[in-house]
Amino acid sequence: MVFTTADALHVNIEFLPRVPAVTKEQYNGQALVTFSYDDGYMNWYSKALPYHSKYAMPGTFNINGSRIYGDDPHFMKASHVWVADSLGIEIGAHTQDHKALTTLTDEDIIYQVATNIAVLEDLGIPVHTLAASYSDYDERVYSIVSDYFEGVRVYDGVTNQAHNYDRYWLKAKAVKNYTTVEDIQGWIDEAIQERSWLIIMLHNVVDDPIEGCANGADECDELYDTSPQVLEGVMQYINAQGKDTLLPVNTYEGIQLVEAWEQ
Repeated sequence: MVFTTADALHVNIEFLPRVPAVTKEQYNGQALVTFSYDDGYMNWYSKALPYHSKYAMPGTFNINGSRIYGDDPHFMKASHVWVADSLGIEIGAHTQDHKALTTLTDEDIIYQVATNIAVLEDLGIPVHTLAASYSDYDERVYSIVSDYFEGVRVYDGVTNQAHNYDRYWLKAKAVKNYTTVEDIQGWIDEAIQERSWLIIMLHNVVDDPIEGCANGADECDELYDTSPQVLEGVMQYINAQGKDTLLPVNTYEGIQLVEAWEQ
């Protein structure tokens, strides 16, 4: 049976099967792949989380602390974040207020990451990794936030390999509103050939993403949208490769598995 977004609206998501943790024994040098979501959108809960459960697919939800107690219905609240964690999704930080860290003072950078961690830890959720808001990142920010996390994800548009690996500068490829399942399959095939770690950066998950920008390129809020159908197609392709060829991991799991790259 095909599991649709409509189905997700008629189940108690908190009772979905938990995504199992990945162990070091499962890693033998094969390619890795990670779904890394930014901004804490409510549609992850109804349109992405059910697929992660269905396909036993790890992932990382990167959450802004201020949004989980705010009034904006577009973002998950504390209870939704707690359920995602309980279902085996890694909860990462994304700064407290979605700030561009390179524009801030050292003190404000510390506030943004330390407060974000504290808000999530108050829910009983351990926080190991950060996805930099806007992928806005430089050596100064690196030197500060590396004291607070075990890994930091940005953008960069390439895979992570032994020769370019830095746990505090993890590279990702971004899904945009014109990115197809076939495009992402190509990224995956490349990672398998390289035995590299592909991190797929996602944002909004909507039923019918438009191609292009409704209000022009300067206000392209839709640029990073994708659909549940793309998610499901990619997850099916990942699982079809077999875990001995391509191992799905969350961000923190991936960092632990490739520790040898740092030696």
